Amino acid sequence: MRLVDRFTERWPEQLAVAGPEALPTALARAAVDVLPFDGAGLSVMSGPLRLPLGSSDEASATAERLQFSVGEGPCWQAHREGRPVVTTAESMAANWPVLHDQHRRRTSFRAGLSVPVSVGDAALGVLDLYRVEERVPQPSDVHDAVVVAAVTAEVLFEALPDVDNPRSGSSWLDRAPARDRRQVWVAVGMVNLVLGLDSPAALALLRARAFADDRTLDALAHDLVTGQVLVEDLDDTRPSDS
Repeated sequence: MRLVDRFTERWPEQLAVAGPEALPTALARAAVDVLPFDGAGLSVMSGPLRLPLGSSDEASATAERLQFSVGEGPCWQAHREGRPVVTTAESMAANWPVLHDQHRRRTSFRAGLSVPVSVGDAALGVLDLYRVEERVPQPSDVHDAVVVAAVTAEVLFEALPDVDNPRSGSSWLDRAPARDRRQVWVAVGMVNLVLGLDSPAALALLRARAFADDRTLDALAHDLVTGQVLVEDLDDTRPSDS
């Protein structure tokens, strides 16, 4: 059976288990079922915004949060350049040393592949694939992942809500991963108001504080929004003018 047929057969089976509101999770799990990778995650991306939709497991969700917290990595490059990006421990250490350190300490993944998810000229996001073994993804792996990403894009695009009926479809946009990520933008707005920083500077400050505290940006944003961390206290993170 062809890869595309196996994936097309497998994702509805995963959806039956995960539930209709977990479509991206089902697609990520199906990708792991048919590709030689140990984890997968799906995100939509636009500028600095990266909204996680679903992942095959918690380890893959953690890997996504780490990339977003650092603000750089293979997913950003794949989306920006519109091409697959192969990752090894060596290339990550050379290109994104902070992310490499986070990955080594917090995940078991040692290689990966990030593939743009697009419909025509419309870039929807990225399919991130992770491998525990330190083995470089081969050209055949990249080709197969591109095929899976193309089918994934079609499925997600068809599931987007009807503009005339906003309540139709895409309930997965309101699931926990996406809801939690939106708290980051609430936190950015809080920093805008309290510290008088524009959005890029506010986001940079939050990332610096998350790094200093050795935590994810999502976790810091949650504590800010719920009042467990005060925005005023972030001012200590800002570099002095001297």
